[in-house]
Amino acid sequence: MDTDLKELVEENLRLTKDNNRMLRSMRRTARISFVWRIIFWAAILGIPTYIYITYIAPMMSSIFPPGTENANPILKMLGLPSSEALRQAMHTFSNFFNTIQHFTQAASSSPK
Repeated sequence: MDTDLKELVEENLRLTKDNNRMLRSMRRTARISFVWRIIFWAAILGIPTYIYITYIAPMMSSIFPPGTENANPILKMLGLPSSEALRQAMHTFSNFFNTIQHFTQAASSSPK
């Protein structure tokens, strides 16, 4: 019986060591995968940003100098209004709501 117990303990020790080796390998693989994922996404986001800042932005600013009507051609391509058009729209809406407020105050204060 003593030899059977000794064999079981030795097999248990062998399995434990094998399990520990596999767990360490899995952890190492997970860490390496995490680092490569960070490097991958940094490259995916960083390379286009670098190219834009280094090459495209200076070229666009030389083609369309700041302060011109076509200062941002990307907004124009997407059909979005310029900042000046947005300011005009806000001014128009402000005037409209002020007029409505004036009429509602005049209507509420007039005698019936």
